[in-house]
Amino acid sequence: MESKRNPWWAAVLIGAFVVFLAMSDGGSFTGAVILLLVVGVPLAFIVLVVRALYRLGEPRPAPVAFVAPPASQASRSAPNSGWYNNPDGDGERWWDGLDWTRRPK
Repeated sequence: MESKRNPWWAAVLIGAFVVFLAMSDGGSFTGAVILLLVVGVPLAFIVLVVRALYRLGEPRPAPVAFVAPPASQASRSAPNSGWYNNPDGDGERWWDGLDWTRRPK
């Protein structure tokens, strides 16, 4: 299975670097945050658009198909468990919902 890359840490490092550069010249923290918003948000948007355009050409995995399991013998409207006329002879025999028991009543 191919691993997906998620470089969230790169965005954090770039943001910290921009704040550091803005504050290194004696600027305020507020100015650094504004610079980060003015530069970082449009840059992130551009990166997301380029990534989306790049991924348009990638092949998609096959869709997952859910198939209902086949109906079991018990769910095919089998009679409920109980005493029924013995199909092999006299008397009654116990039907357990799936099969006849050995001993008649």
